[in-house]
Amino acid sequence: MKPWCERYKPQNIDELAVSSSAVAKLKDIISRKGIAMVSGPTGCGKTTVVETIAKDGDYELIEMNASDFRNSDGINSVVGGSLQQQSLFAKEKIILVDELNGIAGREDRGGVLALSKLMKDNKHALILCAEDPYHTKINTIRKKSELVKFDAMNYLSIVKVLERICEKEKVDYNVEDLKVIGRRVGGDLRAAINDLQIHSCFGKVELGEDNVENERGKEGNITDALRIVLKSNKWENVNGIYDNVKENHKDIMLWLEQNIPYEYRGKELSKAFDSLSKADIFNRRIMRWQHWRYLVYIYQLLSNGVAFSKDESKKGFVMYKRGSRPLKIWMNNQKNFKRKSISEKLSKKFHTSKKGFIKEDLPFLKLLAKQDKLPQLGLEDEEIEWLKR
Repeated sequence: MKPWCERYKPQNIDELAVSSSAVAKLKDIISRKGIAMVSGPTGCGKTTVVETIAKDGDYELIEMNASDFRNSDGINSVVGGSLQQQSLFAKEKIILVDELNGIAGREDRGGVLALSKLMKDNKHALILCAEDPYHTKINTIRKKSELVKFDAMNYLSIVKVLERICEKEKVDYNVEDLKVIGRRVGGDLRAAINDLQIHSCFGKVELGEDNVENERGKEGNITDALRIVLKSNKWENVNGIYDNVKENHKDIMLWLEQNIPYEYRGKELSKAFDSLSKADIFNRRIMRWQHWRYLVYIYQLLSNGVAFSKDESKKGFVMYKRGSRPLKIWMNNQKNFKRKSISEKLSKKFHTSKKGFIKEDLPFLKLLAKQDKLPQLGLEDEEIEWLKR
């Protein structure tokens, strides 16, 4: 069965449920073969608007995802080639680079600089989609682009779209139920249509008894997402739960690591941490090989993998806490800072490695320091005091 969000994609500009002024500005930039950075929350219609303009204006649209290339070579070969080459069909082209924020992480290897250089001499319209256009890593790209902002859709506008779909699909509905769906997706039309399809499998919109539980949360609060993952065991509640959460997958892993033991016991605890460990393996593969397509597996393991480790939904309130491992690592580093600085200074003098010095020589230096018999080794007063402890 084809997803309704695909079946009911706008076929022309008049069907777009977004700001007409933003669409007009984007059309003007495309007609001038300019560069636009389109910003807005997930599901507000950024990509759909570009696709519709291309179809309506008979452009050749070339879509690519920034997560698929994280280094300068990938940018130059894929984006650079598309920007410079003429269309095979003698048409004007639109180059669409989606999820630009995906190129701005710490793992980026020259991708931002390469893309910035390519923007100097583009022969076709270049559209860059970013949820956060003011990320510091993409400042140089933003300054060379014209900003076009799409706001999250008003829930009443979403309800109108849902009503139209229900009429076409001959689904019985109550407007109040559609309003509930429209309010809980935080302006994400695609999520609202997906929810509608899930809740109308039997020809009628039925939200179920746990209507409050499956709200997605407008603010994208991490604790709300954790509450659903750790307490619910229904696919429609859990799938895509992190889409509107600001924290990245690494932060989510730390939150889950800290809070899973508060909810799970026995086999379900083991299964949940097994999913968490597999997500960590995929994360390591991303870091080592830059295969960012593994990210989808990570989010599936952190949502559905953890959620379906339990046999039934959980009840009761639990105060979730931020992951404490980074703080413990920092405290341990601070605690061992003096030891590290002493080993760096003296390991060469003792003609040994740092680890060898800490294991074999440092205990004797501590003993000499406590007896005030420490020879002149060029240590600072604070380091000598540390040895005496």
